[in-house]
Amino acid sequence: MVGCPSRAELRQYVTRDNSLGPDQVAQLESHIEECAACQDELDRITADDVPAGTTLPDLGPHGYRVYKLLGTGAFGEVWLAQDLNLPRVVALKTLKLGEDRDQRAIALEALRREAQLLTGIEHPNVVRVFAWITVRDQHYLVLQYVSGGSLYDMLKEEGPLDWQRAARYVADVGEGLLAVHAQGIVHRDVKPSNILWDRGRDEAMLTDFGIGARLGDPTAIKGSLPYMAPEAFDGDVSASLDVYSLAATLFHLVSGALPFPGPKLADFRDQAALGLPDPDVRCHRLPRPLEQVIRAGLPANPDHRLGLREFVASLRGSLNQLLADTLTHAPGATSGTASVSLRLQVSRDAGAGRYEPVATTHTQPGLVTRDMKRVPPAPDQVRLRTGDRVRVDVVADRAGYLAVFNVGPTGVLNLLYPADLSSHAASRVEAHQLLHIVDVEMTPPAGRERLFAVWSRDPLPLSTHQLQSISGLGEPAKSRPYRATRDMRRMQHTVQQCPEGGQSVVVLELEHGVQ
Repeated sequence: MVGCPSRAELRQYVTRDNSLGPDQVAQLESHIEECAACQDELDRITADDVPAGTTLPDLGPHGYRVYKLLGTGAFGEVWLAQDLNLPRVVALKTLKLGEDRDQRAIALEALRREAQLLTGIEHPNVVRVFAWITVRDQHYLVLQYVSGGSLYDMLKEEGPLDWQRAARYVADVGEGLLAVHAQGIVHRDVKPSNILWDRGRDEAMLTDFGIGARLGDPTAIKGSLPYMAPEAFDGDVSASLDVYSLAATLFHLVSGALPFPGPKLADFRDQAALGLPDPDVRCHRLPRPLEQVIRAGLPANPDHRLGLREFVASLRGSLNQLLADTLTHAPGATSGTASVSLRLQVSRDAGAGRYEPVATTHTQPGLVTRDMKRVPPAPDQVRLRTGDRVRVDVVADRAGYLAVFNVGPTGVLNLLYPADLSSHAASRVEAHQLLHIVDVEMTPPAGRERLFAVWSRDPLPLSTHQLQSISGLGEPAKSRPYRATRDMRRMQHTVQQCPEGGQSVVVLELEHGVQ
């Protein structure tokens, strides 16, 4: 690709420049993968990709070279092209405009609306629009090209996704929708086929705003039946429509089934009014907290449905806490009773300077038998109340290195220990040394959070930049819960890479209730 630096050239630059901060490194790494994906896609294109008799659009005067047809739907076509003026591959979207003049005007207006809606939105999980061009009475929307296909394609090829990927993708799209809704726009057609997979970043991106509408737009019913909120059939348009569609999409991705299958419109509305059965055997691959988030997004009455911000926060918070739960069963992590005994201790202030240990209890099992190969067991739980002053300590029966974190109700990840990020040596602890981590008063809002400690025989293979990022000191452009998901995946990878017996993890749930 003309003008696009190679992966090796960009990586050499990143390695050579020591002045780059963690956010700049992350941006450059993303650009490396984007350029590489563009070049790889062009390298894969051959004459066989274009069926005999296919006429490629000629957009040469506008600076685009069209290579192949990516897809055809009931209302349009999408072509793969190269932007000759900039080092990037793009997707050109057009409409099949019929002979009827009125229908042509309606189709053209839909495409123009998509351009208007997307132009003002810049978010890593929303497909960008670059330009609108017209060639011989044919109109094209120039879009960011996303190479991985749709989540619907992924579902067809791989079957149901594991809950970690599905929840992460839907949470990413939910954060993109927050930016969309901030502009007064309702997507109205969120579904797996309108969510694209960015292969390089392993993230999801929302696309196809062709039927998007401004809040309060009283136009005709639009959307895709299995993912449409019941009020959409009455012409109601609100941000709650997209919450329902997100919940239905997540259910479909993890179960392989539609929450309310219909097949007729009357059947669909009756099923949606009844809600999901409880228990629902289709949720056996899904941890109970994520099932509860889905249920909170699917009430037939929009007044009983979570708002988008609350839905995304609940989904992200549950996901990040569940990722912490998986650490105790990751390859390479030993249990607290194996080669090293690691213990998190929470004590409540009893007055006069005395702290009494709070007994841990096991949480109640969910109503559905879960697939324990895919769903992590619930950790021990400590019940606390607003106003309690508590102390957190950690002790291990072997000398080693220690890191302690917590994940709050909204999914924010905080590094509690070590406080000194300048050296890994700061996390060195001796055997049987009771290490004081923090004293804190339980204040609103109430909710659940995870405390987890990671003991390792050798220093954790995390750089100072990575620890700073976990501490909330890097990448200000991304929300902290968003970054926390990435950092929890990094913690999973770190645990998995440690030698057998070289690491131990313990997780404790704090349930903070109102007095």
